[in-house]
Amino acid sequence: MKNQHFWIGLNAHQRVFVWSDKTASLFSNWRQGQPDNLLGRESCVETNSSGWNDHVCDSQFGFICKIKKEIFGTDCLNESYEYGSYCYFFYGNVAHEGVDWHSALYLCKNMGGNLLSVTDQAENLFILNHLKNESLKNQYFWIGLNAIKRTFAWTDNTAPLFINWKNSEPDNFGGDELCSEITTNGWNDISCDNHFGFICKTKQ
Repeated sequence: MKNQHFWIGLNAHQRVFVWSDKTASLFSNWRQGQPDNLLGRESCVETNSSGWNDHVCDSQFGFICKIKKEIFGTDCLNESYEYGSYCYFFYGNVAHEGVDWHSALYLCKNMGGNLLSVTDQAENLFILNHLKNESLKNQYFWIGLNAIKRTFAWTDNTAPLFINWKNSEPDNFGGDELCSEITTNGWNDISCDNHFGFICKTKQ
């Protein structure tokens, strides 16, 4: 198989690179200078011994299939954390380049979940404890709270029963801060176009 090229499941059909099961990529192995979306048509990804490369999807390559040996039930996956009846996925913006708020929402929904909502102080402390981990420290993460419909609500349109805004927030600085990010210091309203990591919350 030396010097051959093989299709893998990573693709950018919906503007951001995700796997074919719609999950975000926690690991990347791009070749130098990739992805470059040459001529604006490279929405699929092939691999060889040198790494990954975005490529036009109608090229003729081999392919690699991955088949699950067995289905394990309803436990949270290894890369997620369990709290109550939910699984939490932390996608840091160091592992990949980060995404805007709307892309983060799309990715979480395609995992069968939603962007993080926080219902009480106990859940908030659970989240903050994980944000203090070395691999996630000093990063910004999108959460589901937004004011796209003028008042702050979660992505399921429910009002927040618990809040943890940073001092003097939300301030709608510049008049376009309709989305919210979280750090270990609390929440902050910010423009939805920024590129951050994100936290998905899925029901077990």
